[in-house]
Amino acid sequence: MASVSRLDATADPPAPRVTPRKRATNADRPIIAASVAYDRWTNESGDVGTLAELSPLLRTILPSIIACDHSAELLAYLHERYRFDPQWQFRVTPLERTVFQPSARPGALMTQTGTLVNFFGWRMSADSSRNVPNLYHLCIDPITFSNFQLHRGTDVTVVTCNSEGEDSLAQLMQWARDLRAFCMEQLIDLKSTQGATARQFLRDPRFYPEPRRKIPRATNERVRLNLPGNEYVLKVPEAAESSATYPECLYIDQGRAHHSHAAKAAFPNADTLNAYGNFHADSPPPWRSDPRRISDFILPFHGMILGELEYTGRSYHWRPSYLDTGRPVVWYSTDTDILATLKVRCKCIYAAWGSTEQDLGLNAYAEWAIDRLGSNPPLWLKTLLLSTYGTLATRARQYSFGYAQSDSDKVHPETIRAGRSEFIAMMFTTKHDSEPSTNNVLHRGLIEAATRTESLVLANHLARHGWQTLAIYADALIVRAKADREPELYAPWTIKERLHNVQFISSNAFISDEMRKVPGGLDRRQRTALSRASFASNRRQRGPVGRLMMGMRNA
Repeated sequence: MASVSRLDATADPPAPRVTPRKRATNADRPIIAASVAYDRWTNESGDVGTLAELSPLLRTILPSIIACDHSAELLAYLHERYRFDPQWQFRVTPLERTVFQPSARPGALMTQTGTLVNFFGWRMSADSSRNVPNLYHLCIDPITFSNFQLHRGTDVTVVTCNSEGEDSLAQLMQWARDLRAFCMEQLIDLKSTQGATARQFLRDPRFYPEPRRKIPRATNERVRLNLPGNEYVLKVPEAAESSATYPECLYIDQGRAHHSHAAKAAFPNADTLNAYGNFHADSPPPWRSDPRRISDFILPFHGMILGELEYTGRSYHWRPSYLDTGRPVVWYSTDTDILATLKVRCKCIYAAWGSTEQDLGLNAYAEWAIDRLGSNPPLWLKTLLLSTYGTLATRARQYSFGYAQSDSDKVHPETIRAGRSEFIAMMFTTKHDSEPSTNNVLHRGLIEAATRTESLVLANHLARHGWQTLAIYADALIVRAKADREPELYAPWTIKERLHNVQFISSNAFISDEMRKVPGGLDRRQRTALSRASFASNRRQRGPVGRLMMGMRNA
């Protein structure tokens, strides 16, 4: 008899629910742009001044949005002035992001730390029995909000100013205005990070009008171990053994890959999500091995499957890496196209996580996002709407918050780094780790698997028509160009760039005259792979490749 964990069983205690949020916004505030780097500020009326002149104004103006280039340093400056004020208050969150470093040993994670400023201001009702609204200013910073600096022409469009400081303030002001307009239009709260802002769409009644079950944490953790991630496959000689340069290549890109696949993928319904088979065992026996029963289960199923696959490999085929393991593997229902193309047969199923019913909420969000982005969206909007998918797999953790002052006996003083400054905050840490109620790692995995499948299917399609694909780079292909023709492509694929003098450093790093993708920089082995002969050749080119090599040598 089938072993099924029915997460909706009536005998179980009621599962936590994810309810639609009330559509409202806190973004309807005036904006102040402040630059710590240039010691300047400005508001929407055109007033300007120094930070010393801004400090007393913050005590008297309406609650505002403070767009700042170094928010933690600004807070340290204000805290030094107001730390003895009994009404002064702020909330900060230690920020930690994983950073890719090619020089790190395998499995080691490099982290980038910082301080996220949620708000600062004055608790007006602290010493009053009256219900007086607090004077708390929202704080947004391009680095802590989305981890990138503002650049002209890609993020915001501003009129060139007389000085670099004025130009920086103008960019901050326009960026904050754009964010405010977007949040007010969508009736969502403006948060200090794009992930927290975008996560609200997962409870938006336009996409999720009814309450739904929260995905069990055990299911999220089990799926997280098998997230596909971005696909990086290189089919050229290893960089350490060859410094071959490809004179001309085509960079073929999936148009809005995550949105496109999220719009058409079949996602399992959280309310009927089941764990099937022998999902508790570390080395489980087969749950289904009869071909007919396997087919009857897989065809209507949406989710993740653990089992054994039978495949006769051919060297010219591009295929998922899990087909080469020879062991029980995990695949997703969105892998169906590539498995059918390669004539892969399922020998048995050990366990599965998913549902035969479909959740349409993420499809609706993706379709709305594609329409909202239009033809030439700013970078901040692209990353904001994409981060919704990232928040589906937020890791469970203990949360820490720092306050200017607190009467709780559960806080302790801690030094907070703020760039070149530091200050003391009263830190509170939650007793247990937790994850957002909107987490659905299975949905994230299905999107990543669909993106991988799309790339592999196109690579095989091009191979059948005489094109040599050199590499799969996440949601793009790098193909050797031909002088007489271009490949026939289908939606969502387009030729994004024609690259010259392409040199591959690793599966996820390459350089060319037009484009350079070297995440985390080069480690010593990769630098060695670019031989002295290649260095001399690149130096003569005087292009981006040559300049990159010159920079590494001079360093």
